[in-house]
Amino acid sequence: VLGGSKRVKDNVTDIEKLLNLHGVSPKVASNWNEWEVYVQEHKPSLLIALPHTDGTEGDVTVEIGGSTVKTITLRETHIFPPPANGRQAPLVAFIGCDIASTAYEYGSHVVALRARGAGIIIGTIATVFGEHAAEVAGKLVEGLLMPANAQPVRLGELIRTIRRNSLRDGLLMPLCLVAYGDADWIISPGVARSV
Repeated sequence: VLGGSKRVKDNVTDIEKLLNLHGVSPKVASNWNEWEVYVQEHKPSLLIALPHTDGTEGDVTVEIGGSTVKTITLRETHIFPPPANGRQAPLVAFIGCDIASTAYEYGSHVVALRARGAGIIIGTIATVFGEHAAEVAGKLVEGLLMPANAQPVRLGELIRTIRRNSLRDGLLMPLCLVAYGDADWIISPGVARSV
């Protein structure tokens, strides 16, 4: 499932095209209600949100498509709806535009998303403008949706490779990319095909 702030609408379209090039047809949510419906219906292994965030402490909000909710009000049905039935918890790329204050506000997103069933949360730890958030998400998608003949790789190694390749290409924003969860998760070709 893919969704983004109304501030990055065009960038979400670019990520959708990139996913389609890799043989994945994402469900693009225009608001949090639609996001929740798609997650419940399709039980995706990869969730990509480019939300705008605002607020502090317990009042932190996230917006996609003009629809704003408090992070703490997101439910399991937004992330990993029951029953689990042996399914792998999803990887959540939560790359917000304007996420500031690296410790507290972003930490509240991570805590809420993990509590709702996210296996891994990948995000940024600095203020990221919408266009840059989409670049970071694009680099992440390219790394996650590897060719069918690629060797499996640990998530921590994948993040390192994305950072290194981004620096080589002159992009600094992916240096803000961080993963919360188990860096030893193995990413294999063909696994993250449900978005």
